[in-house]
Amino acid sequence: MKNLRRKKVNRYEKQAQRREHLKTTLQGKGMYIFENISKGDLWLPKPAEDGSKGPIPPGKQWQGDSYFMQLVQNHDAKIVKILISPQEQLQEQKMDKLLVDQPDRVTVEGEVEHVMATEDTPLNEESPIVQSTTKKRDILINEDPLHGVTIIQD
Repeated sequence: MKNLRRKKVNRYEKQAQRREHLKTTLQGKGMYIFENISKGDLWLPKPAEDGSKGPIPPGKQWQGDSYFMQLVQNHDAKIVKILISPQEQLQEQKMDKLLVDQPDRVTVEGEVEHVMATEDTPLNEESPIVQSTTKKRDILINEDPLHGVTIIQD
C-alpha cells in the first residue's frame, strides 16, 4: 500500500510555496493596453504594469498582460492596442536562452562567456584607438587560484 502521508513543511517553506504558486498563477503573456468600458470604477485583480490596482475610472487606460483578458471577456474592458504579442515574447525568450545558455569555451586568451549585450555601442572607425606603451599589470580574478587543486607527490 502506498504511503498517503504528506511531507510536513514548516511555515517558511509553506510561504515560499505560496509565493511560487501565486507567481505562476498571476503570470500572463504579452503586453496590451486596456481601457475601462464599464460604467463605474474598475478595481484590477492584480497590479498593472505601473503598479496600480485601481480604481480605474471609466474611459481610463492601463497597461497589462494577458491576465487581464478576463475583464475583456466580462465586458468590463477592451483591448486598445497590442504592444507585444505572446508569440513575439516567446521568441524573445528563446533567443535570450539560445545566446546566454551556451556552455563556456576555453581558448588561448582564457574562458569565453556568452552574455547578452544590454546596449549597442557604435563603432567609431574614424579615430583609431591609441594603445599605451606601458604594460598593464596582471590582476588575479580570485584570491586563491589553487582552490580545489590537490598536489599528489610520489
